[in-house]
Amino acid sequence: MPKVNLHKRDYLNNLGTELDMSEFESKLAPKFDSPAKRVNRSPYLNQRNIDYRWKTLNNPSAQAQLLDPHTEAQMELTRKISSSLLAL
Repeated sequence: MPKVNLHKRDYLNNLGTELDMSEFESKLAPKFDSPAKRVNRSPYLNQRNIDYRWKTLNNPSAQAQLLDPHTEAQMELTRKISSSLLAL
């Protein structure tokens, strides 16, 4: 049974009513700026990953809010549990 893609047509119609041609051209123009640095999205909380994230973000006030003492203690506890599980 063929798939009907009518939702794509509706999306383009809605998009066309929101922007005029100059806005389309500005959005489609090539961007020569260097891309932003990517933050390491690893779920593993080790000191190396966290140091890299802080260096990339370069925002000390955010660091103080995000890495509070409780979170830092949880990170250390997770590291200890992981190492003890690996030792089994």
